[in-house]
Amino acid sequence: MNKAQVLLLLLISSLIIFYKFVAIPEFVAYDEIDFARLAFSLQDTPYTPYSPIATGHATLYFYILLLSFKLFGISEFALRLPSALFGIGSVILTYFLLKTVFVKNKYIPFFLALILSSSRWFFNFARFSFEATFLLCLELSSLIFMTRYESSKKISYLVAASVFAGLAFNSYPSGRIFFVVPLFYILISNNPVRKKIKDILLVISIVFIMSFPLIYTIQKSGDPRFQKVVVRKIEHVTSNLTSTVGMLYVGGDMNGRHNYPGKPALNPILALFFTIGALAVIKNIRKKWNALFIFYFVVSIIPSLLTEPKQNPNMLRTFTVLPTIIFCIGISFIVIQNYSKKLKIKKFILPIIAVLIIISSLYELRTYFNFQAEVFHQSFDIHERLNKIVPVFKTVKSDDEFYSTIYYKLKLNEK
Repeated sequence: MNKAQVLLLLLISSLIIFYKFVAIPEFVAYDEIDFARLAFSLQDTPYTPYSPIATGHATLYFYILLLSFKLFGISEFALRLPSALFGIGSVILTYFLLKTVFVKNKYIPFFLALILSSSRWFFNFARFSFEATFLLCLELSSLIFMTRYESSKKISYLVAASVFAGLAFNSYPSGRIFFVVPLFYILISNNPVRKKIKDILLVISIVFIMSFPLIYTIQKSGDPRFQKVVVRKIEHVTSNLTSTVGMLYVGGDMNGRHNYPGKPALNPILALFFTIGALAVIKNIRKKWNALFIFYFVVSIIPSLLTEPKQNPNMLRTFTVLPTIIFCIGISFIVIQNYSKKLKIKKFILPIIAVLIIISSLYELRTYFNFQAEVFHQSFDIHERLNKIVPVFKTVKSDDEFYSTIYYKLKLNEK
């Protein structure tokens, strides 16, 4: 059964992510061009952990982009392939993580991974070149190794969990605080205090060693993203929290690359399940998994809480709340099943849930391919092929010059 479920998830997630893969979106966004430019800037140079290009990024993901270009040529397909593959990987990793969480139910992990794969919030970011799915893969891998360590006590699993937390630190900016999640996992474990201290010191040591080159480089050059996200914006937390919660139910992200502008991140079916599950999780916050996922949720929304309100709601910066949302939906299934026993309708609940999941998935796919796809013509605003844009990289001397639309038009129209 497990192999069949994994293969089915692989098939479904691949179909959703790769259907009309280079046609929707047809063109590329400025951010994607920036990402390609950053990747090519790493070519034939010594390893560098951080680049100021594109408002500043850790370079781990962009070395993977560069490899994709080398293997598949300069194309939109090569630009977006890593994100797609990490998207598929995230679905499978979610399935294996939730098998540990919902160990007594063999169907819930499959249903939840299916919900993730068919969520617009998820597969939209797997279909173009942002590194959100890469970060999610790293974080899920770290959590999976933490669960393996808890059950086996093999130190190699804790080392692996720490390595993936360190890699997350070297990914998207929000990943730089993820390492506190495995630390929290250790704190709420049943191990003796002395053992917890040893494990925490090991995790911190490995994460620090892996992140030191990035920290050192940022200390020397400065990271404008960090300055914008943290240093000046603490006063905006309250309004950002309101817009972030509202994003789930009423007023979604207005960025056409992230979302069908204004549409809630959760459709009515998922919003109902999430609400039921979230209330149950909060009510039983002392349970290990409930505490862990609530903490993970809080860590995941911190970057959006510390940005300017005009940049919120933001489905990209809050992308890694998805595992907690999926977990809460799973808890709602258990709550519903328990109530169905009292009402003596238990045999009908699983088919009803399955039908609702199918309806939710079809709703999400219809919204994306029929409606959000129409927005992409304006949101992905560079209406030129990547292989014609890349030669421009060698001629620009500054970000200001690169970002100039006039400059693009002049160069791309040259014969």
